Amino acid sequence: MKPVRLLLVTLVLAFATAALAKLHVDFDEKADFSNYKTYAWRKGTPAHDPFMQQHIERAVDDQLQAKGLTKAAGTPDLYVVTHAATKEKKYTSYVNLGYSNPLDEVEMTQVIDIGTLRVELVDAKSKRVVWRAVATKSLSQKPEKNKKLIDKYTKKMFKHFPPRR
Repeated sequence: MKPVRLLLVTLVLAFATAALAKLHVDFDEKADFSNYKTYAWRKGTPAHDPFMQQHIERAVDDQLQAKGLTKAAGTPDLYVVTHAATKEKKYTSYVNLGYSNPLDEVEMTQVIDIGTLRVELVDAKSKRVVWRAVATKSLSQKPEKNKKLIDKYTKKMFKHFPPRR
């Protein structure tokens, strides 16, 4: 019966981490997105891992270009700024592995890295943020899985870009 309880605890922790996925998109309702044709990158808060930052920039480039924007050599219509952060979240649960002895209770702790990516589009003339998307999701220890997460959530961020009023 002990393996069944262990499996139950593992499933509870897995569902808790899956529930961490969040995505929010907001925009300036007064901005005329039909005027934006070009963009350039501005420094934000890069990911701790430089390879992950490169992948974030490639994923955002891909989405903007798929929406018809081009990277500007000169002065752009929009600036793209990304902010990436990672924090640890600890989940603790207690499982009684015995039926008659309460001392058989075991503490199970799982530490998960939670990544947050914020993408902002800033009007180059007014210097105001006109569009923002924020995604928060638990990360993997495997870089290739994190690249897939970046692609997936960047695509979701830009799904309804440019926004319709």
